[in-house]
Amino acid sequence: MKKFFLSFGLIVTFAFYALLNSKQTSASPTVAISGTTPVSTTTPPVTTVAPKTTVTKTPAKTVKKTPAAATTTTPPARVVRESEGDDEYGDEYDDDYVPTRTTTPAVTTTTTTPAPVVKTPTPTPIIPVPTPAPVPTPAPVPTAIANTGKFKNGTFTGSVVDAYYGNVQVSVTVQGGALTDVQFLQYPNDRSNSVRINTRAMPILRSEAIQAQSATVNGVSGATATSDAFVRSLGAALALAAN
Repeated sequence: MKKFFLSFGLIVTFAFYALLNSKQTSASPTVAISGTTPVSTTTPPVTTVAPKTTVTKTPAKTVKKTPAAATTTTPPARVVRESEGDDEYGDEYDDDYVPTRTTTPAVTTTTTTPAPVVKTPTPTPIIPVPTPAPVPTPAPVPTAIANTGKFKNGTFTGSVVDAYYGNVQVSVTVQGGALTDVQFLQYPNDRSNSVRINTRAMPILRSEAIQAQSATVNGVSGATATSDAFVRSLGAALALAAN
């Protein structure tokens, strides 16, 4: 291919040069001088260099050859024929005779393993243990407290005393000859103001009577009528309890 393009370039160059040379010859004037031999003016040939043609080489595609699969030729099976000769040495053979071979099938023996027998243990009977009957606890015998004080043991109720807004009455409890408790049986409570005053005064009067062990107590401020009636009812109760 490269030689072809090079030859083609040379031909084109030569043709171009011949054409150019012919035009220059025809265009040059001939000057005639009398008595003188005409001089032919010849234009020197112009050498034109054809441009180099760049040939791009396309890389050839690489074709990967796949190796042919190996072909294995299996030789035909050889049939071994039994001898059917007329003599005892088997010199003659019968080509059409093919021996019959009997294949005995394999016998498969299956062994069955019996399932294990799981023995369930017999539960042991639970014998109930009788619960012993509870032993009754004897009731405590009250112990008599010796009276060594100034009052008799027991509960004594005082008189009913008018406190202007209502009545006041108390009862006393004596143990071991001493005053241990004072309870209000009546007190003014028909008005909300009376309830408020007596609710505050009664605990104070009770505490002072037990501490004094007598009816001599201080009155509560704001509850004068109730305090006076309390002292009078308490004195009557203690008079009944006196030894």
